Amino acid sequence: MEIMKTQLVSQNHCNYRLFNRLNVLLVALCCLFASEGINFYSYGMLAVTAVISLYCLYHDGFFKNWRNLPLPVFFPVILAFYTAMSPGNWFKDLPIGDKMLASYISGFSAAWFFPGSFHVALFFLPLALAFSFFICGAGGFSDSYFVGCRLILFSGNPNKLSYLAGIGVLIAIFASRRMKGGYRNFAIFAGGVNMLILILTSSRAALGAIFLSILFVGLVFLRRHFLKILCGLLISGLAVFLFLPSSERDRFGCAISEPSKDETLKRRIAIWDVAFAGIQKRPVIGNSLRGFRKFYADYTTANFASLSLKYGEFKEDPSHPHNLVLGLLYMYGLIGLPLFFLAFIPALRSAFVQNNFLFIAILLFVFLNGMFDFNLHRVSGALMMFFPLGLEYGALAQKCLKPDKAAG
Repeated sequence: MEIMKTQLVSQNHCNYRLFNRLNVLLVALCCLFASEGINFYSYGMLAVTAVISLYCLYHDGFFKNWRNLPLPVFFPVILAFYTAMSPGNWFKDLPIGDKMLASYISGFSAAWFFPGSFHVALFFLPLALAFSFFICGAGGFSDSYFVGCRLILFSGNPNKLSYLAGIGVLIAIFASRRMKGGYRNFAIFAGGVNMLILILTSSRAALGAIFLSILFVGLVFLRRHFLKILCGLLISGLAVFLFLPSSERDRFGCAISEPSKDETLKRRIAIWDVAFAGIQKRPVIGNSLRGFRKFYADYTTANFASLSLKYGEFKEDPSHPHNLVLGLLYMYGLIGLPLFFLAFIPALRSAFVQNNFLFIAILLFVFLNGMFDFNLHRVSGALMMFFPLGLEYGALAQKCLKPDKAAG
């Protein structure tokens, strides 16, 4: 009897400790997305979350069965290490590789331990952005929250804020599908606030990307709600003209009617020209992304006359090529680029089979927005690409190693 009592206490103690570990992990995941939403120590929070994730996976006995994992699970890890090595400029992109790996591990653990509730952690991103919006509004929206007429809140950059707000809208839609009652309405409200934030950033690329991404989700995954989605998009389109200053509305109009006269597009094309020159310089092993600013400065100085004749005066000091495809090719070359797509293709196939629109919608938004911007070097860029990737492969790993739990 005494032995049975001792065993029961020991078992309860172990369960209690495991429960605490998972509690800490869930809180860390929530804090990670909240910190990114308010732009407060998100890099440190990402590192902490990844360490906690590895600790929990170790105590769950995950690494004892790693040989039984499906091969695609390892592709993002290989890609992260290749990024960190950056053969074109050894170890220059180490900070990018570690963000990618930490984001992937965090997403993987979220799917492994919280397959039915990881949306709670994700929802802290649109929640934090909405909270920031109302805090800034309570202070009267001072000039420090804008760059010109473009909203930045606490992000410091309108393009970064538009990227986060766009993904926040998609997460809010996903969360509203998993929440019930008043929580669902709260998720819809937070998504609406994030859409308003996105509009006020005046980011044409992000607005176009979010409209097309939501339209795709409505047509492919949420046909029953398509009319509601279409109505929401029409209201959002009307809000663009109601809330934006006339100068920003003119900017939108110019991009549609006379793109050749759009000053932003002209500057982007000049940057793409320089990026293409870098790709030609090292087409096989690529260059380091974090070395792009120096390459741009050196190249424009050496070819100032010819570039000035084509594009006019150079005032840019870009840290990236402002195009995701060009940026990846510049960064990885012909060796690394297939590794990048190899990491995502099996996850995309799995997402379509499982009818998981979040991963597909986020990836679609990232690539559409990436036609005119590049975010992978930021915590937000790595997190919003590789955390959902980790969710997909974490779910895939569960099916292989914990089929009963995955089915439940």
